[in-house]
Amino acid sequence: MISTRLQFDCVKHEVFHPNQLGGIQQRSTKDAGWAKGLKTSVIAFNIAQFFPSLNHETLLGILAKQGFPAHVCRFFASYLIGRGTRYLWNSFSSDLRSTDVDVGQGSAFSPVLSALYLAPVIRLFERRAAHVRCDILSYVDDGTLIVQRKTLADNLPPLHEAYRIMFNLFDAFGLVMEHNKSELFYFTCQHDDANLPIVLDFKPFTAASPLKLKTFWRYLGF
Repeated sequence: MISTRLQFDCVKHEVFHPNQLGGIQQRSTKDAGWAKGLKTSVIAFNIAQFFPSLNHETLLGILAKQGFPAHVCRFFASYLIGRGTRYLWNSFSSDLRSTDVDVGQGSAFSPVLSALYLAPVIRLFERRAAHVRCDILSYVDDGTLIVQRKTLADNLPPLHEAYRIMFNLFDAFGLVMEHNKSELFYFTCQHDDANLPIVLDFKPFTAASPLKLKTFWRYLGF
């Protein structure tokens, strides 16, 4: 009930970014159509160990910054702070260790708290990437960077810059992009378009081994 109410208030007061999809009620994923004569290039990325990486202090700061009442912030401080865990292996049991990260994937709160964590990241991306005109869609721990220009070659420089900006923002929030899971897709009406690779300047996709086009999308079934 608390999770549902929190999601309702976040949607009502536009706390979530409009392009955050998945894990949020009252939202659905829609296919993006081709714009007039434009060709679309997409990089799909993944956040490594997303739920276990969410920092509690950062999350509480986000709740306060977004204007949630003090009693709501105190509730989640009580829920998140002072948690501990033990590691068990057969008959071995470790000492109790404090855990200042993780929102408990599968819990009632994990979808809304993880979406709250990402909302400021996406809004900051829009500001810092405004000059490259790149859209972003977020599906919980997966995301897509979308660029549309007249040619696929024109898409590559802004897509490269947007990826760098996204990486730096995730790093600032204690999150890690799994570069080896990044994927490149093109959407164009012309089947004879060149399948241009992109250099991301992050291993393994350097100039020696750029990220190449994929012909199917294993997440969405293309």
